[in-house]
Amino acid sequence: MKKSITAVIPCYNSEATIQQAVESVLNQSTPVNEIIVLDDHSTDQTVLILKKLQKNHSQIQIITHDQNQGPGRLRNLGIQLAQSKYVAFLDADDYWHLDKIKIFCEQPDVFFWASRYSTDPASNNILINQTGKIPFIKQLLKNQVATPTAIINKEMIHERFDETMRYCEDYEYFTRLTYHYGLYLNQSILCITSKQKGLSRHLFKMRLGEIRMYFKAVKYCKPILFWLPFLILYSLIKHLIYKVRSRN
Repeated sequence: MKKSITAVIPCYNSEATIQQAVESVLNQSTPVNEIIVLDDHSTDQTVLILKKLQKNHSQIQIITHDQNQGPGRLRNLGIQLAQSKYVAFLDADDYWHLDKIKIFCEQPDVFFWASRYSTDPASNNILINQTGKIPFIKQLLKNQVATPTAIINKEMIHERFDETMRYCEDYEYFTRLTYHYGLYLNQSILCITSKQKGLSRHLFKMRLGEIRMYFKAVKYCKPILFWLPFLILYSLIKHLIYKVRSRN
């Protein structure tokens, strides 16, 4: 069943990858209704590339800013501007499998849906069309969702990204949605992402963002207050393990 879908793509200095990202949406076997690309004050050729694409594809909307906003605020603006029932996220350095939207449209209506992803382009043909509900505790302990795989029902979900968070804002948002609406995860690899590249540069800030997320989760899930010491220790141990492995 065809569903009304808007793709939301924030970008910043993405001239090397933005065309591939947008074309992966344009080339979907089941097309989306609109593509909203939000540029975060790029200083390279990103906007020029987008305008060239827009000449042949009227469904592309380009939103520019005269100062840096951050990805959380851009995604929130994209959700606000979207005219469709569903919003599908994509980042400027990632791209979708050509059947991503087709597979989503074949699923029962849910509020929050995502798929598996990979950093290996050769994995883009692994299709296991099985969807299951992910327990909240599993999402709390490890983010199961890469942002460019996520699709939300805008009409039913009114929560937005926390714009005060610069690290793990996606993890915090998706964990909050999992608690309130449930997360349904498809086992197909429907997105190729570059997210693990350069991860170590900001690893400790990401851990601090993760710990902040745990504190914020107490507001909607009170029992987490009793788990906080374990969760903080768990996050720090993960950090140490990663640092040790990265040196080997």
